[in-house]
Amino acid sequence: MEIKGYKGKLPIMMLIVLLTLMFLVFSFMSGTPLKAVKYIEEGGLMLIYSFLLIMASELVKSFRYYLLGRKLRHNLSLKESILVQFIGYFANILTPGGIGGIPASASLLSSYADLNLGESLGYATLQSFFDITIPILISLYISFYFLPKSILLILFSLLSITLWISAFSPRVKNFLIRLTKKIIKRDIGSRIENEISTFQNSLKIIWREKKLALYLFLITLVAYFIQAFSINVLYVHVPILRIFTSLMFFYVMASFPTPGGEGGVEYGLSFLLPLKIVIEWRALYVFSALLSGILLIFSIKDINNYINKFLDILGGF
Repeated sequence: MEIKGYKGKLPIMMLIVLLTLMFLVFSFMSGTPLKAVKYIEEGGLMLIYSFLLIMASELVKSFRYYLLGRKLRHNLSLKESILVQFIGYFANILTPGGIGGIPASASLLSSYADLNLGESLGYATLQSFFDITIPILISLYISFYFLPKSILLILFSLLSITLWISAFSPRVKNFLIRLTKKIIKRDIGSRIENEISTFQNSLKIIWREKKLALYLFLITLVAYFIQAFSINVLYVHVPILRIFTSLMFFYVMASFPTPGGEGGVEYGLSFLLPLKIVIEWRALYVFSALLSGILLIFSIKDINNYINKFLDILGGF
């Protein structure tokens, strides 16, 4: 497969930035690069078990797309749901603050389920909503016990809450519509207005379908506990709830404005976990996401076309 032009070079550039930042962060935390590598080597066979559990957690999350597709009577198979989840996982780790995860998932979802731009973005955003709601609530409460060290956790939790309120707010929607009408051509402005309304209506399904929302919440919770056990196999001498709390800190700081939240996520994990485990598990998490991307290249026909088409639509606005 060949991806031409700047769009093809962009993922490679972001991958280089991610790995460089991770190398620098690990070196800073451990003192020397060699010590960071030694920590990872010491994981031994447990690294494989942890890796498999991380992948299993993402597999569990894909059932949210499948369940949502069945409820809305969209033609979305379990295999397609898995591919949509994993392409978002891959894009999430490459982009600053994970902002690429939703568009990447939406680009594939729109094709598989025959959805328009607003709907696919809305349903992909719903997955992110459940991914972050639990961490925000837990982190915002517990992080007060770690002040002043935890000030970034509190700030990022509050920032996430503000952004989600904005996403559901009719006032924000109306403001965006008025703004686009002023600065964009009338025909394109009408298209954006329709997509914004469709996006917000798609989000509101969690209020209309409370049983579905409960299922999506429970699936997310199960996925989180599987991830917590992926840390637990590396660090068995600690209660699982302590590890679960560290994982919640990790997800809140994933919105740190670097590829995959690099630097911020280590900050979140290090509150309750030793340095060795932070480095080992973070390296595994990044590796599993990158491996997912490689496998997707061979699993999805013309995968670059889905992403480039979606970027072209956004660029046309």
